Amino acid sequence: MDTDLGTSPRPRFLSGSWVKAAFARARPREWISIPTLYLWIEIALIIGWAFLAGRLVLNFDPNMWPNGFEFPLSVRENFFWTNLLRCGACAFWNGSINGGYPALVDLQSAPFHPLVAIPTLLFGVINGAKVTLVLSMALAGVAQWWLGRLLGLGRVARVWAALIAVAAGSVTGKMENGLVVLVLSTASCMLVIPAGVNLAQKPSLRSSVLLAAALGMAVLSGQGYLQIGLALSIVPALFILFLGDAQNTGRILKGFGLAVVVAALLAGALLVPWLHQSGNFVKDTDATFGTIQPLEYLPLNLVIRDTGFFYNDSLHKLSYPYLYVNYIGWVPVLLAALALRLIPRQRLRVLIFFLTAIALVYLNSTMILPRLLFGVIAEDLLIGIRHPTLMAGLAVPLVLGLAGWGLDLALQAGPNVSIQWGAGESKHIRLSWLLLAVPLVWGVLSVYQFAQAWLFPAAQPGEIEPVMNAMRPGSAGWVQFPFSELSWFLEAQEQDFKVAEAFHPWHLLNRQSPPAALKAERSPAEQPLAEVFADVQGLTLSKDPQVHYAAVQMENGAESPCSASARGGQIALVCQNDAPGMLVVYEHAWAGWRARVDGARAQLEPGEWLALKLPAGRHRVNLNYLPWDAPLGALLSLVGIGAAVYLWRKKE
Repeated sequence: MDTDLGTSPRPRFLSGSWVKAAFARARPREWISIPTLYLWIEIALIIGWAFLAGRLVLNFDPNMWPNGFEFPLSVRENFFWTNLLRCGACAFWNGSINGGYPALVDLQSAPFHPLVAIPTLLFGVINGAKVTLVLSMALAGVAQWWLGRLLGLGRVARVWAALIAVAAGSVTGKMENGLVVLVLSTASCMLVIPAGVNLAQKPSLRSSVLLAAALGMAVLSGQGYLQIGLALSIVPALFILFLGDAQNTGRILKGFGLAVVVAALLAGALLVPWLHQSGNFVKDTDATFGTIQPLEYLPLNLVIRDTGFFYNDSLHKLSYPYLYVNYIGWVPVLLAALALRLIPRQRLRVLIFFLTAIALVYLNSTMILPRLLFGVIAEDLLIGIRHPTLMAGLAVPLVLGLAGWGLDLALQAGPNVSIQWGAGESKHIRLSWLLLAVPLVWGVLSVYQFAQAWLFPAAQPGEIEPVMNAMRPGSAGWVQFPFSELSWFLEAQEQDFKVAEAFHPWHLLNRQSPPAALKAERSPAEQPLAEVFADVQGLTLSKDPQVHYAAVQMENGAESPCSASARGGQIALVCQNDAPGMLVVYEHAWAGWRARVDGARAQLEPGEWLALKLPAGRHRVNLNYLPWDAPLGALLSLVGIGAAVYLWRKKE
């Protein structure tokens, strides 16, 4: 069996002599070759299609957010870049939520991914996320196009599959819940498939670098569900190709190992802090795997485009569409089935790779295989995979790969028909092109129309701005908004509020949220010490004068509040206490915090909150979070970038 992924003869598309002649006259011959120019036109078409499909989201009004309840969760860690520009190293601590915690360890966002970092720096967190979303859709299309090119597909087949991948439900359906990071994660993991195939086809240092870049971006893309699916499904299946050529197997395996090492370096900015700090976090678990849809139903989501279906519990699913939507339609599915009949025997190993990868994706998406292999020794880890059905989206690029292959072979089959016009003029066209034209167009349009159900902006509640204006504290301190309403949190971070009791799907181990001096509540509970000072837009605003962000607790029981300013991991206090006491700051104590009192180093006391002894008098206290893991991780990422550049330029 041969692993060659080369081409086969086919009718040529957009290759008329007039096109070549026009480009030859319009450019110097040494500028760019015609075949290369065609490739860039194809890529530009795919990217343009992504911007067309996501155009409604690209509304740069900061009060218009992409639809979806959890959009704030998906992007709020991206304020790392805002803080980095404002105060440098203070960005290593997220002091905006629930008492604070080390930044860069939250997989709910993906601040270090290039498609997040660059748009965030250019457009800010909210508008940058809109650009990230559309660029992620484009990345999914380019990944699919690259896979088609490696399979030797013609222009029509590979571009058609890529256009469907851009708007496929596996990509755009994640926006039902506003999860930009899942769109990014899906697209990034899709890119690993052609990068791995490329290494199997052309083992070289450059192929290893491309795979390393794809793996690195997949790791940096956040969440973890798609990465688990990638590791358990796609990577094992790739070894069918890696081990298929006895002459090059050793070289391919060495190239794969090199790619893994370089990818780990590239992702060091995330991996080092996360590995160091992960023991301090507790993730929500699901021992019953209640979100799993049975294996026999899960593939049906490839062809179901009734949005109402995904909001009910039919076919044993929950009413959370983003977990299950993978729509691509019947046309790709039927063409993929056709490929099973038309693919020549000499390409059997490649076909086995596709079928094995698809089977592994679905077995892992239903937790059948993980529970079988690891259920006894790693049950506690497995129950942390609360939404395994998200992995099923990785089957889509594989099915589309087969669909493009089947389409390409179908376009080469069948007799020619002659179309005549004018006096003696005629054109010969394969009958298969005429028969497939309408289904192909319909297939692309149906996916595009389905995607529009999830890709639209939504105006944020008008109450947010007046409530925050009324609650703005004169000194740094914790405030509390309605717990289940996530829309408050992004605007709060934009305006440097510190939000207590904020919803999060993970929790700090043995830590609690700090007390809030200011609260905005829709149905306020009875609070004896709270003072109601305003009713704004249906919310009751109250203040507890007994709660302070920072105060010196003196031996006689008296408490002296300190004025404070805080941003990220930089806290500046001014305290005036008549007697010695213990300064307590309601910010979580953590290894890496440093204290200075009136410019001199001071010793922090053990405990949940930042605390230090303070003599009587007026003092200036500075607290700074300076960890070792974040700079080390950033350094390793720079080493990884340098290694990738060196290997790319190195001669074989």
